[in-house]
Amino acid sequence: MIKLNPICCKNYYVPLKLFSRHLKVARRKNYIKPPKVQKIQAHTAYLKVIGSGAPDQPASVVLKTTTKTYLFNCGDGIKALAQNAKVSLENINHTFFTQSKWNCIGGMTSVIFATIANSGYLPSIHGPNNLDNIFRRMSFLSIVGSMFKNRFTPETYKSCEPFEDNDLIIEPIQLKHWNETAFIYLCTLKACKGTFSVSKSVLKNVPPHLVIKLHRGEDVSLDDGTIVTANEVRNPDYPEVHFIVVDVPHKGYLKDLATNIKLESLLHESKLPNVELIIHFTPKDVFETSRYQYFIKSINPKRNMILNDMNTHSCMESVYKLQEKLHTIDSKIHPLLSTQLDTSHKIFDPYDCMSEQTSTFYTKYIFRKTQDDDFLRDVGEETESFLINDDSGEKPEKQFHLCTQNVPSKLENEQFPRILFLGTGASDSHSLRGQSAILVHLSNTDAFLLDCGSGTCSQINRFYGKEAPEIYRRLKGVYISHMHLDHHIGMPEVFRYRLRYLPADREPLRIFCPVEDFKSWILFYSKNVESINHDMKLIDNDVLLYDKLNFHEKVYLNIDSLKTCAVNHFKKSYALTMNFSYRNGDNVETFRLAYSGDTGLSDDFVKLGHKADLLIHEATFQDALTDLADKSRHSTMSMALEQSKRMEAKHTILTHFSSRYHILPYIENIDENTGIAFDYMEITPDDLPRLGSLVAQYQNAFPGDLRYLEQKTKSYLFQRGLDTPINE
Repeated sequence: MIKLNPICCKNYYVPLKLFSRHLKVARRKNYIKPPKVQKIQAHTAYLKVIGSGAPDQPASVVLKTTTKTYLFNCGDGIKALAQNAKVSLENINHTFFTQSKWNCIGGMTSVIFATIANSGYLPSIHGPNNLDNIFRRMSFLSIVGSMFKNRFTPETYKSCEPFEDNDLIIEPIQLKHWNETAFIYLCTLKACKGTFSVSKSVLKNVPPHLVIKLHRGEDVSLDDGTIVTANEVRNPDYPEVHFIVVDVPHKGYLKDLATNIKLESLLHESKLPNVELIIHFTPKDVFETSRYQYFIKSINPKRNMILNDMNTHSCMESVYKLQEKLHTIDSKIHPLLSTQLDTSHKIFDPYDCMSEQTSTFYTKYIFRKTQDDDFLRDVGEETESFLINDDSGEKPEKQFHLCTQNVPSKLENEQFPRILFLGTGASDSHSLRGQSAILVHLSNTDAFLLDCGSGTCSQINRFYGKEAPEIYRRLKGVYISHMHLDHHIGMPEVFRYRLRYLPADREPLRIFCPVEDFKSWILFYSKNVESINHDMKLIDNDVLLYDKLNFHEKVYLNIDSLKTCAVNHFKKSYALTMNFSYRNGDNVETFRLAYSGDTGLSDDFVKLGHKADLLIHEATFQDALTDLADKSRHSTMSMALEQSKRMEAKHTILTHFSSRYHILPYIENIDENTGIAFDYMEITPDDLPRLGSLVAQYQNAFPGDLRYLEQKTKSYLFQRGLDTPINE
């Protein structure tokens, strides 16, 4: 076992940052055993809402204490939501799930990837049976799979066992309805002694050399003979805090909620008195029933936190801030989001009389804090730094003049075809760029989706607001370019919304995909999570290699042709061209769209998309990272532009950018017929000629991001001996 010393090594100082990096590498290679847990009590603890339960954000909450982080539910798109809430997924220690449904577990691969990359270890998993098999299968569909191997142990998955550590006691209560299961978690934050108070020691005029003794709990004598005891400079002791996490998925569970013997004994035999807070994941239709209201009154909590579909406003401030800024550049291509933004940061702080005390929704709920501790201060994400700083370096107040107003309907006076970019990031996406998804509107009754990464439905709900149900009714087909998770993991949410908004006799959704692998995943999902295999018709991408799609399917989808070719990325990876007709005044014109999916250079794709009206091509890396592009079989910007030139495409839009590019990619040698994709960018054929002219405006709008990219690029080249270092 390698032993690393963060302080010194043979009289040579080792920087802590460098040590941490070596430690992560060593742990990933299983050289270092997990560190022993320090028995430090939770003097500080608060709840932070990640998702409010609104249509664009599945309900999720995290409990942060002095040493641990506990996550309750993590639906699809959790990574972007966590970044917006300034919660680090890599520090999650324990996860608790109320159901095995997709809206509760869909984002777990992001948590697994983050924790393994950070420490080499999985968080413990608590919840319904079979979650271990579900997460294992989800992880092996992605890059996480190789990291996941042999890390899932019996100690990782605890099923419905009680949980206890230094900070917390959690008693799970299992509710049943036929063969379905849901959980209620009765949580107790343990009592602990008050902490040493620096301010009190200062008031007692204690000299610095005696402070350490008081900190150890020893009494001291001052120079004037005054005795200062350790209790005099200690904050008051912290009592136990009880809170409950409740999720009653539908009315069928209400009978068990009223008659559950274990729940009755714990709540009404004084084993869980004085409940501070109930967190309700329960949906609105169940929450408003008389039985559920009686359940709340029988507990009589001090406060309720409601995280369900009663919340209709979004909390994704960074997304709205970026969209409003892009809207000022071009209001047609970057329309405002229809879901309104909630800018009221409701915080319950018992130590602050000015905090929100009466709300049923809080963004933060503080249980404990110390006056001398800055533990509760949030650490912001890099992604927002370029949005809130201008050239003067001043940080203006967060004002959202447009995003909190009512937005005109997006389904009136529509022009077709219309292409909406829902996700323009790579697999390591962040809050400002979601995973791959492009929605093509062919008419007011037909839409086609190109790839469906994590959070696709959240993007649709955020963009269209109350009109989102109509989009799910229009959706006729989905194309999945390959079986990496960031291109298909959003599909379960699509089926969930189709079940909600479409009639029972609906036409099955046409899905063009690598059928063998996708069918295997769907059958597993239908057996272990929820049944969806009856709501689709699978068509293999190989069928489209020779344009063998039958006439009936073309008419149903409202397209003229659909054709694929194999590309060099992952096994069974494909690029696509689709031809369709549209009316332009009195004329009927044809439009040829070429979509690369994930690929490097491809001669077959050049032939397939020859003279396309629009080429949508991935540009994951900048030119300086060609070695990474070749290794991962992705494209750089120059590769994409070379493909476009050889293809003789009339217009090109670059997408699928690595998360290292927060807002703008590193733009090099771009021509006037090439544009840069952003999430929620909507274009028609009339908009294509001016996309190239917008690039310079993007660069002027985000000078901080541009400087950051230039500095990072020069530093990278200098490390490789290809350039001189940038002047700091």
